[in-house]
Amino acid sequence: MAPKVSAPPKKFGSWLERTFDTIYQAATDGFVTAQSDNANLKGLTYGSTPPTVIRNWHAVTSWEGVCLPVKKDDYWEVTNSAFEAEDKLYWIPYE
Repeated sequence: MAPKVSAPPKKFGSWLERTFDTIYQAATDGFVTAQSDNANLKGLTYGSTPPTVIRNWHAVTSWEGVCLPVKKDDYWEVTNSAFEAEDKLYWIPYE
């Protein structure tokens, strides 16, 4: 019997800055983080586009944010009700 070959361990890739109110498709599993000073942030994912399932929502009052996992091949989007230049959205793949 041949020895069992295990897959290499997964690791996080590089942080990638993304744009609010834009639909993305995840090439790998990963996480989305968003932060804002004064906006409603809504994180959505789904297996087809547009993503319709709210996975995280937060009415931001002072530098708060949301974080949500995203499955490979799912579509995701983070909406921002009052975008300001300091607001940030990041994707980090789990490869």
